[in-house]
Amino acid sequence: MKKCLVIFTIFSLIFFLTSLDEKQENAIQMREDIKSQKNEQQSIISQTALPTQYVCTFFYPWYGHYRHWDGGGHDPPNTWASYYLPDPKPEVYDPASELYNSNDEDVILWQIGLMKRACIRVAISSWWGQDTYEDKVFRKIITCMSKPENPYRDLKWCILYEQEGYYDPDTDKIISDLQYIISNYASSPFYFKINGKPVIFVYADSNDKYEYAQRWRDARNRLNNTYIVLKVFEGFQNYVDYADNWYQYAPGNPYEIFYPYSAYASPGFWKVWEQHETPRLARNVSMFEEAVYHILQSKCMFLLIETWNEWHEGTQIEPGQEIIHDDENPPFKPAADSYGYAYIDAVAKYARSLMPSPVEIQFITPKANSTLKEPKVTVEIKVKDPYSASVEAKISIDGGNFVDMELAEEDAEGCLHFKYTADYKDGDHYLVVYTKDEYDYFSSNAKLSFKVDSTPPTISNVIINSSSGKPGTVFTISAIITDPSGIEDATAYIQHPDEVNVAILPLTNKNGKFEAVWDSTDAVCGNYLVDIVTTDSIGNTYEAENMRIIKILKEASTISFSVSTTKINLGDHIEISGSISPPHTGVEVTLKYVKNGEEVVRKVLTTSDGSFNDTFMPNSAGLWNITVSWPGDYDHEGNASTQMITVEAPTKTSWMLYGTVAVIMIVIVVVVLRILRRRTS
Repeated sequence: MKKCLVIFTIFSLIFFLTSLDEKQENAIQMREDIKSQKNEQQSIISQTALPTQYVCTFFYPWYGHYRHWDGGGHDPPNTWASYYLPDPKPEVYDPASELYNSNDEDVILWQIGLMKRACIRVAISSWWGQDTYEDKVFRKIITCMSKPENPYRDLKWCILYEQEGYYDPDTDKIISDLQYIISNYASSPFYFKINGKPVIFVYADSNDKYEYAQRWRDARNRLNNTYIVLKVFEGFQNYVDYADNWYQYAPGNPYEIFYPYSAYASPGFWKVWEQHETPRLARNVSMFEEAVYHILQSKCMFLLIETWNEWHEGTQIEPGQEIIHDDENPPFKPAADSYGYAYIDAVAKYARSLMPSPVEIQFITPKANSTLKEPKVTVEIKVKDPYSASVEAKISIDGGNFVDMELAEEDAEGCLHFKYTADYKDGDHYLVVYTKDEYDYFSSNAKLSFKVDSTPPTISNVIINSSSGKPGTVFTISAIITDPSGIEDATAYIQHPDEVNVAILPLTNKNGKFEAVWDSTDAVCGNYLVDIVTTDSIGNTYEAENMRIIKILKEASTISFSVSTTKINLGDHIEISGSISPPHTGVEVTLKYVKNGEEVVRKVLTTSDGSFNDTFMPNSAGLWNITVSWPGDYDHEGNASTQMITVEAPTKTSWMLYGTVAVIMIVIVVVVLRILRRRTS
């Protein structure tokens, strides 16, 4: 008995120590896991947890201009291979345009926008091999994701490898296709990746079992850079490590859960190829909403909506309406109203809670709908990412390609500021900005419109009612002034020749014509320059110099004079007196005495009453022309006046008389002198 007790004690001790070792190993591993998680979270700047569940949908890009719609011998747009008609145009029933082409960019963007409404995070696109139609459409989808008009940049895409469902590709073929997918798509931020590995869903047929999983395990292990999701089969639980995850595709059931891997929900199933009188799974929005609720409560990693647009099997949640599928009596006719967004909104009701927290983007400059006068514009945004400090920002200008914005600073709130400076032409501009963090989470597009108007107003049709007038004339100045931003101010400057602004006149807008009135009563005579300066509503200024000249005319003046006599003898002088009217004091009057090319010029100044005087003795006989003039001043025109005088030479008789008188005078003087001399002696 004691031996048994000892043996039991020994075994218990061994078991305890073994358990303790396992617990220690688990604790060590847990500490290592925590340490690894902490390292991964070094860049996390908030307490927001990264989403770990993905709402996905199966997407079929195989439709063309009646490609696939014509399956089973149908004749679109009269008949087509579905019990439903897509409804991208809710206001009409128009099979010719609503049987869409998957390769049409507008259709792709429409579908992406609806996936945003549905809160779909991953679209799993049917893929049939390298360079197939579906491959080319998938390439176009990835291209569309980077376009400015993409309404849902955070949507991720991956491939559903369809060929496995129809034959068994060997490992080399699988590796070749995976390498093609990796080299062509995996580098895109829009391709769905887990832990940096591109995700590939793999279809299978009902006979695919262990060998199917083994081929894909071998291909995955040889590449070691893919995340493979295989379709479940009976007993798959024994091979769970052959794939990274597992899913089921069986939309004939309302929903099914394969915890912890995936769960799916289906809106209905009515496969056209089987020509069923009734659907295998009848549509009911309430039942579908309940199915979505159940799968989202499952806590599975992949929550699958089967499908987005498999119209042949009637599993789509895209907007559509049931038709009367009567091949004998075409064309097909509506059987019911469109169900519209009912199934999309049923998904969104519960899937919204699993969407990543949105990145907040705020435009700092420019302001929305503002008008800027400088062509060089710096766009600045403020970004708050709930997950990561490692963020890059992209900007598209007027629908152009996205380019990187420059990280400027991190503010005290932990927000990142990005800037981008460019030159803009005059006109309207449209910006689209988005951000992407290190986890390939995208923000929504942030959009802003603004206008650049660096061109000053234009001035034309400048008209003045008269080009000249005397002081007191009223002049009307008018001009056509235009600017797309509107005119804030317009002013006419009347400038004197000495560069003094004698009048500053605001121009008033009268039905598109700007007018101002100048009363020249106080103006002095001369030429006046008219300048017009105008400013638009954002401060662009244009100065039109010397647009027109206004001439203020001088008043008339008179100058008159009189001579003391109009006929004199040589040796005599004449007196000249005259005046300027209206009187001007101290102005210079020029007197010209001219005879046969001989000219004598004399200048005198007027007195306070405008009068002037001069005395002149001609130096030769003859006819003399006397002209008096003044040049005028700012106020008055100059003027001149002319008269003639005659200067006569002495005759012969006169000379004899003069001689006799002279002799007599001499004799008298001599006699007087002698008498005086005698008396003194």
